Amino acid sequence: MLKSNPVIRFRQGDYLTSNTSLTNIDPASKIYASSSNGNSVHVFIQFRKIPTQIQKESLIGKGIELIEYIPGNTFLASVNTFVSSSDLKTLGVLQVIPVKPNYKIDKVLAGIFEKNSLSGFQTSVLISAFPNSNTEDLVASLKFKGISISPFKDGFKGLFIATVSSLHMNQLLEDPFVYFVESLPEADKSLNMESGVLHNSSTFHSAYSGKYLTGKGVIIGIGDDGQLNLHIDNYYKVIENLNFPTDHATHVAGIATGSGNLNPRLKGQAPEAKVIDESFSGILSQTPQYFQNYGMVLTNNSYGSDGRCTNSGAYSPYPGLLTSNCSIIRGDACICCRKYKDCHTLPSISYWLFFNLPSYQSSKNAISVGGSDKFNPSNFYSKGPTNDGRIKPEIVAVGNSVLSTGGNNNYYNNFGTSMAAPQVTGVMALMVERYRQLNAGANPKGALLKTIVCNSSDDIGNTGPDYANGYGWLNAAKAVECIEKKQYAPGSIQQDEIKTFSLAVSNNTAELKVAAYWPDKPASLFQNNPG
Repeated sequence: MLKSNPVIRFRQGDYLTSNTSLTNIDPASKIYASSSNGNSVHVFIQFRKIPTQIQKESLIGKGIELIEYIPGNTFLASVNTFVSSSDLKTLGVLQVIPVKPNYKIDKVLAGIFEKNSLSGFQTSVLISAFPNSNTEDLVASLKFKGISISPFKDGFKGLFIATVSSLHMNQLLEDPFVYFVESLPEADKSLNMESGVLHNSSTFHSAYSGKYLTGKGVIIGIGDDGQLNLHIDNYYKVIENLNFPTDHATHVAGIATGSGNLNPRLKGQAPEAKVIDESFSGILSQTPQYFQNYGMVLTNNSYGSDGRCTNSGAYSPYPGLLTSNCSIIRGDACICCRKYKDCHTLPSISYWLFFNLPSYQSSKNAISVGGSDKFNPSNFYSKGPTNDGRIKPEIVAVGNSVLSTGGNNNYYNNFGTSMAAPQVTGVMALMVERYRQLNAGANPKGALLKTIVCNSSDDIGNTGPDYANGYGWLNAAKAVECIEKKQYAPGSIQQDEIKTFSLAVSNNTAELKVAAYWPDKPASLFQNNPG
């Protein structure tokens, strides 16, 4: 009995691989017109099995660069020379598939244009350039076709905005420099003390604790709707980029880093940490720069962008940017996203409670935070899983009736995951401070912080990790203890490699929690992502 080839999980639907004979890759061939820029061609290549590092080097020697993975032993690849079918077979290739125009568009957007194909319909879209491509070529190519594009946002490399009519859409998708097209996301928007006691961090603020952790020397970035300095607890610690103060931003900052100048009992989680303020997602696009210039190692993002139910749980360029920024700065920053519920048109309560994640919060490497009061979990925040099955949120923190800084040097109660995320960000600042004390001032990797936060949490709700409470309730004391006892083992592994780690477990251990985590690469926009 012949073994069937693996199914390729494309975003547009499953692709059943054929048993037809393998053909040459010729960048000059007309079948690659929509993905050939004259010097190279983008294609999908399916292998018998995922290539090892040595095999990848052999592919590079033949002019084949693997760019990103798609489920089904398949990669988007760039090929810069003629490759014969015999060479492809030797390299373990099953088949080569052209990047057709219909693969380059989001299914929902494609449906909209199909319904309005004869009406002169036009709408604004988000255009992604191929990874590692020259964006100037994209701009020039589309301008020649009468399609004018502009950069999406500062720092969002390779993303562009265009207003496209149904007449121009085919030309856009056929352009060899266009990677993907989807609906333009909505603008960022803000959404809506016992925090230190509930998360076991307040004892660290006392010199009598033996640790005295306050976040001193740690720089946090806060992306929000305005300036943070409406309250004296936030004075003298903010690197200002904005000039319009708001209550929401001030409240968030007080939870993470409020110094307690007016009321010492209402200190934030990391009262001596300093803050860089930035408008919403500007903190993400500027992360590499702020890491280099100021040493910023954490960001808090208590906002959302896209409340449309059609995009719930979907992986888009936004979470891809978060993933990329972590890798750009070698994993030395950790991004904390709040979760929110802004999806009001789904048909039943069972769907309303789950599968309603917005774009940022679907990111792989960021920490998504749910809000609760631990004993009475809340339904005001969105829940996972993501469309590809990942657990979200990863962690839950107090988000009900959180008392923090406001305008005119007042304190006020607010609720929501906007209030839960800075609890986690502040605690991670304490973790960074302690790690530096024990490691000659070095920064912990973002992946290590995320793993420890998740694995040291207190399980709540359903037993074990779940799509409502993630790995559990934030526990600062356990997280810091894990760093102090060095209960972690960093490592690396290659395809098909086996590594063994040994753990010493005492006889009286009631339960052992072990987590394996790796910072992931951005997912391909071509891969299956049902919406």
